[in-house]
Amino acid sequence: MKFGSKIAVTAVALALVAPTFATAGDAAAGKETYDKKCASCHGADGKGDEKMAGS
Repeated sequence: MKFGSKIAVTAVALALVAPTFATAGDAAAGKETYDKKCASCHGADGKGDEKMAGS
């Protein structure tokens, strides 16, 4: 592997594992996504007791 490729691979690897910090609006965006895509099975409180859960 050439030196430039090693740097690129290292940069990508670091980007995947480097910690990120929450920014304003992250929690609201996460809740919106959960409400749209997850709550129908997992429930509003995440217990998985909604009728779509199938359990």
